[in-house]
Amino acid sequence: MSKKINYDNIMVGDDLIVKISLPKDIAGNLTVDVSNQSQFKIIDSNNVIFNFTNLKADEYNLVLNYLGDEKYLSKE
Repeated sequence: MSKKINYDNIMVGDDLIVKISLPKDIAGNLTVDVSNQSQFKIIDSNNVIFNFTNLKADEYNLVLNYLGDEKYLSKE
């Protein structure tokens, strides 16, 4: 599965916008975890956007989980 993840460096108080571009024929669910925040989205197009708020000044790992569908296997 090919994916492209975009996000900008943010300043304290800014929202973190995570934009994920996926294959056009993908279906299923995505979960993105940043710090102690987890967001779940049902994939309804090949571009999925997550918005994380109230992050403190720090460095964070972004974890993407895809639960899979008939064509694509699950990924983390």
